[in-house]
Amino acid sequence: MADLSGVYLISFLVLLGNAALVALFRSRSWRIPIVFAICFTGANFVWVVTVAIFGTPASRSESTRPPWCSPMSVSLPIAGHYAEKYFEELPRLYRKAAEAGVDWVIFPEAQNPYLFQTDSEFRAFWQRQVRTAGVPLLLNVASIEPPPSTRYFNSAYLLEGGEAVSYRYDKIHLVPFGEYVPMAEWLAFATPLVQEVGGFHPGREYVLGQVSGVRFATLICFEGIFPELARDFVRSGAEVLVNITNDTWYGVTAAPMQHFQFGAFRAIEQRRPLLRCANSGYRSVYSRVGEWINMFLVGVALLGLFFPRRRRSGVAASSV
Repeated sequence: MADLSGVYLISFLVLLGNAALVALFRSRSWRIPIVFAICFTGANFVWVVTVAIFGTPASRSESTRPPWCSPMSVSLPIAGHYAEKYFEELPRLYRKAAEAGVDWVIFPEAQNPYLFQTDSEFRAFWQRQVRTAGVPLLLNVASIEPPPSTRYFNSAYLLEGGEAVSYRYDKIHLVPFGEYVPMAEWLAFATPLVQEVGGFHPGREYVLGQVSGVRFATLICFEGIFPELARDFVRSGAEVLVNITNDTWYGVTAAPMQHFQFGAFRAIEQRRPLLRCANSGYRSVYSRVGEWINMFLVGVALLGLFFPRRRRSGVAASSV
């Protein structure tokens, strides 16, 4: 049902069913429970008729499970100085993935102190790594807009070995009180309480990247919970959705699993494969019908992707 109605109708049906049960036991009149029961039954009848006419996602496609290769998984709980992370440990993992013969490597979202445009050592180092290995890299790093505006963005870059950047996406839907302070001019009194909040600005464009002839869109962190954002990317031509995320904020709670499950809805709603790379929580590949393929609970991981050589319709993945 989610691919036809989205998560909102499913949420409504769950609410309606529970409300009908509550009304059945609490109402003194039978009218209210009967109305709820009729609405609930009617909604399910519409769903059955819709499936009978249009079929399920599985019946509308030749294969719901892409021809993805068996993954190899290596997770590394990165700790210590940022220089150690980005100039030693992550490059080692990247080279390991490249040596395995992958076609694409994806790093998760992770906070770091680097600015891609101005930190020339950081930029040159990773461009050299990609040029040597010959494997494209999707990397999360902050961007800055030059003066006089001097605005900062939470960005995803695709590095392919050349000096020029082939793809940059600036996160559109920022986390309030996490990446920016809403109505900051009115909440100046709260500044001492939010010293750790980032001062990012939202991106303005739905930018697509391309690797091995496959067009992809990046959803950064909790952008993956918004159906309308994924829909706009797909309308722009995205064939694959990529969700890079930093779930360390949640700690040992149910939130990482809840965040992970949103990915299945986005894949089903848009009928597109979704690749999820997390630096904590759950990393997985979803088929176009929301199947969880090769799900892992990780500390820090990256994804290495194999693309099928004879077909452009799917994306094959191996996780590293």
